[in-house]
Amino acid sequence: MLLAEINFLKTCLHVITVIACPLHVLGCYCILFKTPKTIGSVKWSLMNLHFWCMMLDWSITILTVPLLLFPALAGYPLGILTVLFKVPAVVQTYLVVTMCFGECKGSLYRRRFDQYIWS
Repeated sequence: MLLAEINFLKTCLHVITVIACPLHVLGCYCILFKTPKTIGSVKWSLMNLHFWCMMLDWSITILTVPLLLFPALAGYPLGILTVLFKVPAVVQTYLVVTMCFGECKGSLYRRRFDQYIWS
């Protein structure tokens, strides 16, 4: 079956990356150059969020390419970090989870702190 093949998963994720990369660049352009003056105060917070969303997208679709095995909640990575650099799966999992949750919480707290200090 086509959907059960490992190469199909890799190909799908790489196609998603090829489609998403120009959209990420367009998003950066719009945030940096087309942001209205009225929301200029959140421009860099929005750019920070967009940057970390890009990094999370690339870490899942290029660097790690996780193959999940349900219902056991198991899996193993198939991406560039495994094939070329032989990075252990635990380190890759830590990388993705840190990108997913760490920066989001940090940017939220920083934004709240900036609003509290400057208001």
